[in-house]
Amino acid sequence: MRRAHIGATLIECLVGLGVAAIVATVAMVSLSMAGIASMRHATRMRSGDAAWLALAAIARDLADASRWEGCDGTIACTAATSHRGPAALVVTIGGTQVSWFSEGGSLVRCDATCETYLTGVARASFLADVPRRDGNVRRTWLAAAHDNRALAIEVRLTMTNGRSFARVVGRPRAR
Repeated sequence: MRRAHIGATLIECLVGLGVAAIVATVAMVSLSMAGIASMRHATRMRSGDAAWLALAAIARDLADASRWEGCDGTIACTAATSHRGPAALVVTIGGTQVSWFSEGGSLVRCDATCETYLTGVARASFLADVPRRDGNVRRTWLAAAHDNRALAIEVRLTMTNGRSFARVVGRPRAR
C-alpha cells in the first residue's frame, strides 16, 4: 500500500518559480512601458500648455497695445528691439515698447529688460493682415513697413519638437 503524497517535489517548486518569474517579468515590462508612455504624454501636454499660455500673454499685450509694429531683422530694427533674430513683434503699451521674438531656442519678451518667457521655441513668426489700397486685405509677414496698419496678427510658435501653435488676434477697432 502506498502512502498519500503531500507537498511538492523540488522540481515542481522550481518549475512553478520559473513560470512565476516569467509572468512577473512580462508584467513589469508592460507596466514600465505604460509608465514611460504616460510620462511622455504628460510632458507633451505641459509643453503644449506652456505654448498656449505664451500665446495668451502675447494676445494680452496685443489687446493692451496702442501700436503694433513688426521688426524684420534690419540693423535699425534690431537695435530698437535688442535682438538679432529675423522677426519680432513690437507693441507699444502705455508708452512703453514691448517686443516678442525667438532667439537661441527660447521665446523672449523685452520691455525695460529682456527675459526668457518660454524655452523650446525653434521659431516665432508673425503674420499681419494688412489692408491694401484696393480695399482687400492681404496676409504677409509683419514688418516695420506696415506702420501700425495691421488689422490682425497671427502669432505662430514652432517648437523644437516640431509641434506648432498659432493664434490670431484682431484689433478691437481699426486705428
